[in-house]
Amino acid sequence: MGYIHIFTDGLDKLLSASIWFPHYGGSDTFLYYDNGGLKGFVGSDEYRQLGDVGAKQLRNPEFFANLLSEANKIMSRSARLDRTPRIENLRIAADLLSDAYKIYFKTEEFTTSELDIVNDAKLIEDIGRLRLDFINSCINLTELVHSQAINSSGPDAEFMTIDEVINGTEVDDLTQRQHAFLLQKDNNETRMLVGNEASNTFAKLYNPSPKQVDELHGTTASPGKVAGVAYKISLTATNIDELIQQMPQGAILITESTQPRMLLACQKASGIVTDEGGILSHTAIIARELAIPCVVGTRTATQNIQTGDEIALDADKSVVRIIN
Repeated sequence: MGYIHIFTDGLDKLLSASIWFPHYGGSDTFLYYDNGGLKGFVGSDEYRQLGDVGAKQLRNPEFFANLLSEANKIMSRSARLDRTPRIENLRIAADLLSDAYKIYFKTEEFTTSELDIVNDAKLIEDIGRLRLDFINSCINLTELVHSQAINSSGPDAEFMTIDEVINGTEVDDLTQRQHAFLLQKDNNETRMLVGNEASNTFAKLYNPSPKQVDELHGTTASPGKVAGVAYKISLTATNIDELIQQMPQGAILITESTQPRMLLACQKASGIVTDEGGILSHTAIIARELAIPCVVGTRTATQNIQTGDEIALDADKSVVRIIN
């Protein structure tokens, strides 16, 4: 049984992950954190099952209308939250963030992988609009939870679960958590491993052999062809804002995936290639809006392509070739 690497995040740590992980994927999923950031994985078999169920649900007009209605309610409630630093307000914000991700993950890659970019074009456009609006609420709620938790428990709150922060629990393995932690679902319960135990378990669960290739295949997110010089920005880079500013106009952006804070990099790019994401990822939606070629979900673009490489991006055929 294998796992598919779904996302990398350079900001989220244990605090927010403990809130939304129960809604992530299905029962065969795990999250892993180390100095490379937070990464999410879904079992290969479950990935296909979730995509099949997700496509049937999202193609149901009543289901999608209800999803949109619930998302609008959460965005409205989020705007009215009391931001006074109190434990009770932290609990309310955390519960709302949990509800938000319960909806957001119904439009995530693992539930939209079976949608067709041609036959489901209108649905994809509608879901994309929802995701772009809704992700900002999720980000704002996450920032609110973080600020409230840090006010209550100090900077170590990032490596505490939300229950530990709210209950004022003493945590004696913070150093190990800061080194590595792994969250895994086990009979609908979440178990957490920390430190070396987390690292060793991760190596057993997901340890693909790195493969150097000069041709990559992924999913077409926005059609077109372009050739040019690659520019790589990692989501986990400590100088990510500096890298975005230094990115040359017209370069082909190579990254794990994009987030709202990388919009400027997308606007500078003549094309985008990512490791992660599907046709409804942030990258795919922005690339279609900017009308630039984009291939997502190559899984290994950031391993095989470096800044300065000359590449040919043929998004019509979902192929990326390394020329030089």
